[in-house]
Amino acid sequence: MRETYQQEPREQYNADSIREIEKEMFPEFKDDDLLQPEGNIYFYWAPSWHFKSELMTDEVVRNLVSDDSKKLLSMGSGPAHLERLLTKLGVKKENITLVDIDPRDVPPDFTSKIFDMYGEWADLGDELYDLIIFPESVLPYTKFKNDEEKIIDGAYKLIMSALSHLKPGGTIRMSCLLNDRDIETITKRFAYEGKKIDITKTKSRKTLVIKELSPTND
Repeated sequence: MRETYQQEPREQYNADSIREIEKEMFPEFKDDDLLQPEGNIYFYWAPSWHFKSELMTDEVVRNLVSDDSKKLLSMGSGPAHLERLLTKLGVKKENITLVDIDPRDVPPDFTSKIFDMYGEWADLGDELYDLIIFPESVLPYTKFKNDEEKIIDGAYKLIMSALSHLKPGGTIRMSCLLNDRDIETITKRFAYEGKKIDITKTKSRKTLVIKELSPTND
């Protein structure tokens, strides 16, 4: 008879457990989960906020840790609070690439590129990633005010650029408040160009999960 052993329960990574970790790692988030560094026009969310919004989840973290060949691209990383926390959870630092428009706050011990995500992504060359996240800077309603056409065009361009650096079967997770009509418009635009894209919202409604489907997928 085969013996079985009860496994010890592992910690679930959620907003509450991450909040405790981040307060130890980042004193700047001890009292609040939002930060705007002095002299910087940008603001940054604490890692726990990204777990609330479901940009990052327990499952995503476990997948990155369990397969140390998986590569992560973070667009608009800023000071990389989330990415630094991920390395504490077991994600390999050498598998993470940061991209930001402002070099001042990007930690020097990470692989990083400095460019505007709304421009060309040529600095990434032919690099491909298993997961591409947009944690901070995808705020099209702020960037393009209330011009719906520009909002859709901006989101479409970001997704198109990301798809060109996504490995087959990879996923894009985007912190973005597009409405359902905008998502439908973007999906149809890709379909018109022969790409089958699945865009869904997480339960929080604050994160888009984007995958490119093969033509045989229903």
